[in-house]
Amino acid sequence: MNSKRKLPTLSKRRKTLLNSPKNSGTEKFLSELSDLPNVGKVLERNLRQAGIETPEQLKRAGAKEAFLRIRLHADPDACLHMLYGIQGAIDGVPDKLLPDDIRQQLKAFYKTL
Repeated sequence: MNSKRKLPTLSKRRKTLLNSPKNSGTEKFLSELSDLPNVGKVLERNLRQAGIETPEQLKRAGAKEAFLRIRLHADPDACLHMLYGIQGAIDGVPDKLLPDDIRQQLKAFYKTL
């Protein structure tokens, strides 16, 4: 059977960075963390400072562990909404779409800190 495999494509942000005339090879290639929902510059920086460099590492750590690491190594005042964002990134959904039961579990965890 003659089937064509679809090759992976780069995100628009990665293409923009790669094709940018300012990119002389000294700029760091955007990480895969930044391609996850809810992961902007601040959360990505916090995750990296907490020792989480890849989506796989984030999934292995889980939202609660990642949040604790962020609080310890990057931002001691990290808020509940960041915890929601981390869980959404792991689940692949915007934090606003997290199910209510998950939000309640995360809120209960946050209140114990």
